[in-house]
Amino acid sequence: MPNEAECEDRELGWIRLPVPAERVAKRVAHANAAEVVELRSGERMYLPDVPALSREEGAFVAELVHAFQSQAGPGVVPNPYAFVKAYCAERLVLADDAQKKYWVRLVDDHAHNAGVLSGLLDDPALEEIAVAGTGRLCPVRVFHREFGWLSTPLCFDSSKSLVNLINRLARLQPERLTLQSPRLNARLPNGDRLHAALSPVAVDGVSLTIRRFSKTPIGFPQLVKWNTLSSEAVSFLARAMRVDSNVAVVGNTGSGKTTTLGALLHLVPPSERLVLLEETPEVRLLHAHAVRLVPTPAAGICLQDLVGDSLRMRPDRLVVGEIRYAAEATAFVDTLLAGQGKGSVCTFHAQSAREALQRLARMGISEMDLGALDVIVVQRRWNRLNPDASMGSEIRRVTEICEVLIENNGYSLNPVFAFDPLFDRLIKVGESQKIDERFAVALGTGFSEAGDAWIERERFLLSLLGRGLGAQAFFDEWHAGVEADRAGETPDEKIVAGSEWNNANRGETRKHGEFPK
Repeated sequence: MPNEAECEDRELGWIRLPVPAERVAKRVAHANAAEVVELRSGERMYLPDVPALSREEGAFVAELVHAFQSQAGPGVVPNPYAFVKAYCAERLVLADDAQKKYWVRLVDDHAHNAGVLSGLLDDPALEEIAVAGTGRLCPVRVFHREFGWLSTPLCFDSSKSLVNLINRLARLQPERLTLQSPRLNARLPNGDRLHAALSPVAVDGVSLTIRRFSKTPIGFPQLVKWNTLSSEAVSFLARAMRVDSNVAVVGNTGSGKTTTLGALLHLVPPSERLVLLEETPEVRLLHAHAVRLVPTPAAGICLQDLVGDSLRMRPDRLVVGEIRYAAEATAFVDTLLAGQGKGSVCTFHAQSAREALQRLARMGISEMDLGALDVIVVQRRWNRLNPDASMGSEIRRVTEICEVLIENNGYSLNPVFAFDPLFDRLIKVGESQKIDERFAVALGTGFSEAGDAWIERERFLLSLLGRGLGAQAFFDEWHAGVEADRAGETPDEKIVAGSEWNNANRGETRKHGEFPK
């Protein structure tokens, strides 16, 4: 652990509070130049690799940053190391190599990056960075993928410095956080999402939240390994995507809906054209033939407009990052009823499949039209308690997978998978009706023969999931296997041809097992 002497520098605008060694009970994790420790009080804390500076050293670093920035200009980017070395030599400042090294890092971070938050933004284990005010009682907090919310010893001591940092982070946006415009939503250069506010919107001072997204795609092998869902459920979803189903992934905030949506897209053939509509680009695509569009409120372009535009773009799959409002829901369902491409996928806030349909109904979608959705995947996050009822870890699980059926001019739900909290596992609770019927129709066989036709494909899928492949390797091998089937005995051409019948008969009311002649 670095020197824990308290360091303040009001010119840099941040404080690193001391964490005395006697307060630390044990080290819980150490990675990416940071560590998670458990204090004797039982609280866990995230300790970033931020050097402790004395007042004098902090003032000197602030002077270094100011001098470095004054040398920079259009087309002129000084080398931080060479600058610090020359600056120290000119002023006869004696320092060892280690000290100069972290001076260089601080100069570079404050001049070009996210200042004292740079190290946090470099840690892939962090999903959220939050600041709620300035001063010692308002530490920077982080959401760790494994340990949940953790405090850090970092605080911002200057509102002005924090606002300047926010506006530097949001430099790609035309808007700025000011007294006249006290709320800001922005996308960072690395793709992360930023929200900031100041008084009177933020009651307790300047507020900053950075939602971070994985820089590498996460696929079903990782989700199965993390117990987010079961291999059997992945097999069902693979079959659903194979017959061009419309799928909604719903859940509460931060449950991993977008991650699961991205994994679903890995099941889409690489030759297909995807059109993605997202307020903030979050989905990590592996497809080369894809178009990404984002709403632009300043130009009067909303998500509803982009959904309408997609009708003219000939997508094979339409993906809507998140539906929030009635107009967006109506536009999305209209594309489903129009038989847009080979199926559409969206995310939506709801706690269950039934609640998702009820919310859509309250937004003006008729019960008959809700049948245009084929599958609803529900994913939630919650705190799991320890046996003594103390707070345990936060978990994310797929809790339901249901088919949406049309019955008597309305809809009904057919639960296929449900979460069993006793065994902490997603288990099969019913038989597919809609998806199995479509699969059988696409193959031109009965249910039994269709099940036999999927057995070899499922074995191959389970082998890929069991090997723990990365998303790209899974994507490549899964679709290479599909192409190999086309040259062999599996009648994929019938599946593709049958999908045309599926698209033409979406929402048609039929009894289970009844096929058109």
